[in-house]
Amino acid sequence: MAPASSPAGLLIVVCAEHGFAGSYNEALLDLAAHRLEPGQRLGVIGRRGAAAAIERGLPVAWQAAGAAYVRGVAGVARRVAGMMGDAARAEIIFARYRGNEGYSPESRRILPLEPALLAGVEQRVPPIHQISREALLDALAAEYLFAELTRAIMEGFASENGARLSTMQAADHNIADKLEALRKQERIVRQESITVELLDIVTGAEATNGNGGR
Repeated sequence: MAPASSPAGLLIVVCAEHGFAGSYNEALLDLAAHRLEPGQRLGVIGRRGAAAAIERGLPVAWQAAGAAYVRGVAGVARRVAGMMGDAARAEIIFARYRGNEGYSPESRRILPLEPALLAGVEQRVPPIHQISREALLDALAAEYLFAELTRAIMEGFASENGARLSTMQAADHNIADKLEALRKQERIVRQESITVELLDIVTGAEATNGNGGR
């Protein structure tokens, strides 16, 4: 059964499905906590993000598993569209992928539809259709909503994987730095050991020569 609607609307956050993504969820949930209005329902996409939101004490109304691979993005969008119920107002928070620059949290209103979408339609030749204008607009609105959800989830999927890659690269560099520091320490200890051994040999030789002289 679809969740009940709320006059305050719905806020959806596209978070991480898997771990090792650094501060990815924190950045998105910070924005969600700032944008969340009294009485507004909160939906979280991504199990890791949902767990983080609950730990923060955010009022999570529902949660959905995120996409594990690219082909799963459309399926997630369909499930989320079904979980939105009859919400008249909806806003989605996601991370826009910026390539080498990482990602940036963004917020976008997806319901109600922007009036600018229909601007200028009356001046064009109307399409030929076999259903009523109201039914056609409803179907187009549903397709537009699905496209907006798909885009946000895809951006989040790319950003999550980018954040995970950056985290793993940082960990790899950190391990490499620690290994180099350990190798340096090993060389120092080895040199000190060799120096001590040489001093022992020199001291022993001097002691032997001293005894022989007497």
